[in-house]
Amino acid sequence: TSFKYLLLIVVLSLLPFISMLTTSLLPHTQDGLVHLPRMAAYFQALTNGQFPVRWAADLNFGYGMPLFIFMYPFPYLLASLLLFLGVGLAVTFKLVVVLSFILSGIFMFLLGKELFKNEKIALMVTVFYQFAPFRLVEANVRGDIGEIYTYTFLPLILLGILKKNFLLTSFASAILILSHNSVS
Repeated sequence: TSFKYLLLIVVLSLLPFISMLTTSLLPHTQDGLVHLPRMAAYFQALTNGQFPVRWAADLNFGYGMPLFIFMYPFPYLLASLLLFLGVGLAVTFKLVVVLSFILSGIFMFLLGKELFKNEKIALMVTVFYQFAPFRLVEANVRGDIGEIYTYTFLPLILLGILKKNFLLTSFASAILILSHNSVS
C-alpha cells in the first residue's frame, strides 16, 4: 500500500508545475534567469576538469568570478548531470525544481509514516507540507533552487534522527549543507 501512496504523492507534487511543464519556455521566476547562467558556468567548469568547482569563467561579463566558493553546489551538480545527458538549460531548470518537490514529498511521507505509524496521516502531513503557501511561492515565484532543496532534505534529516540512523542523518545533513549553505 505504501507504493500507491508514494505514487499519489508524486502525482500531487506535479500539480503545481503543470503550467511550467507544458511549455518549452523558461518559467517566469524571480531567480530563474540568475540560475541559468550559473548552471551553464558550473557545467562548463566541470567539463573543463575543475572539481570542486570554484571559478565561473564566463560570468561577470566574461571576466569570471569565484562564485562557487560561496554558492551551494548540489543543485548545480544535479543540473550538470542533466546537461551532460543533453537536456537543455530551461528544461534542466524545470526538472531540478520539480525533482526537489517530488523528493520532498516522498521524504515527508516517509517521516510521517515513521512518526505516526499510519499511512493516511502521513499522506495528510505530506499534502500540508507540499502545499504550504510558502513552499509554492518558493518554487513557482522565487525559483531559488538552493532554498527549494533545503525543504527536500529537512524531512530526511528528521527521519534519520527519529530512526537513530547516524548514516542517514549525516548524509542528509551533508546534502542539505551542499544544497544551501546559509539556510542549512
